Amino acid sequence: MLWLVMSGDQGATVRQLGLADSGLNRVRHVVRWIRERYAEPVRVEDLARLQEARLRLVAHPGDVTGTAYAVGGVST
Repeated sequence: MLWLVMSGDQGATVRQLGLADSGLNRVRHVVRWIRERYAEPVRVEDLARLQEARLRLVAHPGDVTGTAYAVGGVST
């Protein structure tokens, strides 16, 4: 069954979930972080950053890493 999923139409996307540096894996971590902290206060600056990220991802869906760097969502 795993082989069918990995070799199917969405196989490339599914395989990215297992890669530590993949954009999809980073998005998964962010979604988990948001779910764990949904009840905490949020600063307007952070909301504006998220809105800018959303707009950039709509324009360039494959550039998750570039978007994260552009809006300051990546710490080094």
